[in-house]
Order: sequence, then C-alpha cells, then structure tokens
Amino acid sequence: MPEFFLIVLVPTVDVVWLRTRFPSQVSRLDFAWPALGSVLHLVLLLAVVGPNGATIIGYGCYAIVIALAALTLNLIGYAVGMTAKIFTKGPDNLEFHPNFLEN
Repeated sequence: MPEFFLIVLVPTVDVVWLRTRFPSQVSRLDFAWPALGSVLHLVLLLAVVGPNGATIIGYGCYAIVIALAALTLNLIGYAVGMTAKIFTKGPDNLEFHPNFLEN
C-alpha cells in the first residue's frame, strides 16, 4: 500500500497543486505533458516488470492473457475518454505555439 501512495497519489496531488498554484506557467507546457507522462509510465512499467521478468515468462500462455487484459483495459479507458467528450465542452484541439516561452 505505501507504494500506491508514492507512485500514484503523491504525483497526482503534486500536479494538481502545481496546476492550481501556477496555472499560467503550467498551461504553457500543455503540449509536453502527455509525452512526459508516457515516458514516466514506461519507466515505471520497466521498474515493475524488469525484476519479475523470469516469473512473467514462466507464466507461459497465461502471460499473453494478462497482456491482452491490460490492453483491453487501456482501450476501455480511451473509449470512456472519447465518450466523455460528447458530454463535456472543451477545446477541440490544443495548438502548439513555437514561441510559448516568449509569452
């Protein structure tokens, strides 16, 4: 349970605090946050899966079932996100401004 707090809750609370405290500075980098999140997700995944590689390979076909279940859950998450856009209002797209640091 302490790992959950360190890996999920602490970064989430930090990001919400930063967005609330410094909205204009944080929003200038909105284009970069998804890429940073993806890289951190991969690092976390490698940290968890790496030491357990032999155990996972030992699962055989069951490992494929686990991987497909994880993929299915991700796809469901994307579907929920796209469905939520129907019920919410927001920007249709985010534009990249090359001179964002000058603003």
